[in-house]
Amino acid sequence: MPYLEYEADGAKKKLELTPDREYYIGRDSKCAIVLENMAKISRRHCVIYFNSNTSSYALADMYSTNGTLLNGRKIGHHDVLLRSGDEIQTGPVTFLFRIPDSQTQTQPIKTKSTRLHTISKTPLSVVKPSEKKVFESPFKVGDHLSNGLISAILSETAESALYLMTDRAGEKSAMKVFKGTPTDSAAGKELAGIAAIIPNTDTGLLPYISAGSLDNGLCYYSVPYREEPSYALLISSMAPISEGRTLPLIYSAALILDKANQNGIIHGDLKPDKIFFIPKESNRILGCGIARWRRKYFPEDTMRPQQWYASPELTGDGEVTWQSDLYSLGILFFQMLTGVLPFRSDSPEELARLHKEQPLPLPRDRNPQADISAVTSGILARMTMKEPRHRYNSWDEFLSALAKSNSQLKNNHKTES
Repeated sequence: MPYLEYEADGAKKKLELTPDREYYIGRDSKCAIVLENMAKISRRHCVIYFNSNTSSYALADMYSTNGTLLNGRKIGHHDVLLRSGDEIQTGPVTFLFRIPDSQTQTQPIKTKSTRLHTISKTPLSVVKPSEKKVFESPFKVGDHLSNGLISAILSETAESALYLMTDRAGEKSAMKVFKGTPTDSAAGKELAGIAAIIPNTDTGLLPYISAGSLDNGLCYYSVPYREEPSYALLISSMAPISEGRTLPLIYSAALILDKANQNGIIHGDLKPDKIFFIPKESNRILGCGIARWRRKYFPEDTMRPQQWYASPELTGDGEVTWQSDLYSLGILFFQMLTGVLPFRSDSPEELARLHKEQPLPLPRDRNPQADISAVTSGILARMTMKEPRHRYNSWDEFLSALAKSNSQLKNNHKTES
């Protein structure tokens, strides 16, 4: 079992690490390692956690005043992967990260030996047992609603719940219910109007079955239930994914978003669990058109936790446009290639600030094993520019850049072989 060795209060100490929790270090009494009355130690100085995307432990500075050092160098505000023997310094205290010799050091998943078709089926939202939190749900399993029986609770947050529904004919659907009270009673009617304009044709958008207000006044929408894996599962089971495999996945999602934009539809809140990988048909994207509506009727949700992919304009005062989708796709692109997110914070406000102000880190700074071409790195940088006008001017321009990068990558591989 991996562990930390350190000296505090005149005694040598050892803390064993398990993958099911995060280990905060700081002055706060709730930290796993409490360093009271020590100079240059912040309340929550840094955190060590198990990154399931790379199957290894990682270190992140929690915006401490004096910073966190790894092997003598400041790590900044970005997560870095840990290796056995690494030295972590917080103020006057040095921690030694160890993996016992008898235990094989966990390495990032190698994409060369992994095949997409080996991924098992998954519901709309992947929630790991260690990540589940208890929230008061508007409904429970077994409740009968007008659109069917609640068969399962697929996922739940403080702001919404996602249910698996089964109608009398045995057909399954997924229903998302927003828990809060909208700022205006017209919210349900407007949501129904948004759902009606999503084309039920082969555009790559997952159509809505219904949307509006339930009898209890809560807003909802219902979509066909898909058992295929989402991009979230691809990331959690395969990332870091090779550049050659990631480019087509991003290209496919961009094609769908381009078609949506041509129909006057943007997503606004794109995340990997809203993109479904369906190689035998074509990929599908869920939840288009909802972001602007949610921002209007549930403004308090703008700063909800874990907005890992949110564009600066979504959590700020800017207009949400198709270039907001481009930014979110860029964050997702980065995570696929490196196995880690570029920005991390347990504070929604701080996370929004990072998206607004901090430059995107270089992929190899986050994961030295990530083998990414200069062309693709340049595409990533432009996708995630802070100002929308500095990003690509059209989906066509972006798709062309991806195609050129993919072509160059294939040519390089031919030359090498």
